Amino acid sequence: MKNAVLDILKLIHKKVSEGCRFQKEIIAPKDQYDQYLRVSMAHAFYPVICEYIQLNQEDQKKADLLEKVNLLKQKALYKELGGLFHELNQRTIPYVHIKGITLAIAAYWKPGYRSFNDIDLLIDKRDRKVLTEILQQHGFNQEKLTVDHNMVSYSNLDKMYYIVNTHQLAPFIKKTSNPLCPYISIDLNFSLLWGEEKNRKIDITSFIEDRVPFTFYGSEFYILNPEKNLLQICLHAYKDLNSIFIMSVKNPYTIKTFYEIYLFIKNTVIDWNSFILLVKQNGLANFIYTIFYYLSELFEDRDIVCIAARIKPEDSETIHTFGLTEEEKYFWNIDIKDRLCCENLSDKVQSQLSEKHRKKLLHNHEHL
Repeated sequence: MKNAVLDILKLIHKKVSEGCRFQKEIIAPKDQYDQYLRVSMAHAFYPVICEYIQLNQEDQKKADLLEKVNLLKQKALYKELGGLFHELNQRTIPYVHIKGITLAIAAYWKPGYRSFNDIDLLIDKRDRKVLTEILQQHGFNQEKLTVDHNMVSYSNLDKMYYIVNTHQLAPFIKKTSNPLCPYISIDLNFSLLWGEEKNRKIDITSFIEDRVPFTFYGSEFYILNPEKNLLQICLHAYKDLNSIFIMSVKNPYTIKTFYEIYLFIKNTVIDWNSFILLVKQNGLANFIYTIFYYLSELFEDRDIVCIAARIKPEDSETIHTFGLTEEEKYFWNIDIKDRLCCENLSDKVQSQLSEKHRKKLLHNHEHL
């Protein structure tokens, strides 16, 4: 498995370097071919794998179909959200849409290669009540979907737990009559960072004041400018890659995670001086350097290495640790490439936790 993962990473860099001269890899031995497909599915990298290796006719048809279905779902999703975005724009409420279709367009050859089921909005925490009211008027409620497709409301305790301990409100969900998107989930993020981060504060209204209008299939909404968008994507990745809670549920170290950042960088015009200034002014060098260090290790791209060197803080210990606070910091005993291939990362992480942090993890599972 590890060889297949590393080979796919090399192919990603090769395609970026060669551009239109790139030729898809032909994987001859069937067991090796099957392993590439298994890895791509395990790493949420299917069907985009078809841009890098020559699929057989049957698998290519499946990849093409999935890409088309994903795109139809995206169109249906944003059509359903047109009215909500229109009201937010009319009422001049400061917000930006993060990730979603904007990342699909920026980082993928075809938007349908990226599958997503929820919508993330970055908002000012002070606007959470009026935004909750607007969402409710549009049929969204703070509920979760059970495995048997029942809607269960979050308790007031759970809602407060989200506000106090995370970077977002308890998720909102709406049932629709559209079979392409039977349920729409919206996350209202009120911080670029994470609930555990108490020392750094970034005023969201100021941060998004230079937001950029964007249109997708009838929905008009706002997104971040390229430098702030990259910052947000990196911070989101850092959170997922260091969260003990997330690693107890799944392995966040996937090809998709790093591919999206790498291709966003390669496909987007970024003012690097502005980006680095933004990083240092907000005291984020440790977090952003960690992501660029990982990218340089995985893709061995000279441009990435140069940017990482410009960002590198005096103390770069975070490239060797996990945990989102100083108090819950632990040192990795496996390197970045092994984490990508680890099928029992949760066990490895939890085996290092103190009794206090095990109890905290159980408590988080009760409310999130």
